[in-house]
Amino acid sequence: MPTVLPCKLPIWQQDASSWNWNSRYWRTLGAAWGGMISTAEDLGRLAVMILKNGQSRSGETILSSAAISSSTKNQTHHMGLLPESDRKQRPWGLGWRLNWLDHSSCFSDFLPQSTIGHWGATGTLMWIDRRSNRWCVILTTQPYEESQAVIQRISNLVASSAQS
Repeated sequence: MPTVLPCKLPIWQQDASSWNWNSRYWRTLGAAWGGMISTAEDLGRLAVMILKNGQSRSGETILSSAAISSSTKNQTHHMGLLPESDRKQRPWGLGWRLNWLDHSSCFSDFLPQSTIGHWGATGTLMWIDRRSNRWCVILTTQPYEESQAVIQRISNLVASSAQS
């Protein structure tokens, strides 16, 4: 559902009409912390491929089941220098974060810890729950700090409706 919120510009930005999180500046920044450009449809294809254990909707193998398994299970339990509470309560797979149930940025209060996903700096969320065979993609252009609470409520609605 389209929602437009005011965008707070950096002090150095003068032209409010051409600046937003999907502006050319941010799309070409090349920052190591982000910058993936995609669509909900393509992210949905990725989610389905993971739910189908590496196969596309048409049955073509994209990734091996071993790659899917390794990337979606907790890999932090091997990291001895990481505090034990983080290894158990804030796990990561390979490239995927698992749902942090005791954290303010959990994917949803209605999803198990085994759910994998990602938050994005510009107001995005994607999760994949292999237990219920469901997934969700929410894409916005608002900074995470401003959008996280709203996106989490939307995610809760999606996740709770999946249980019905």
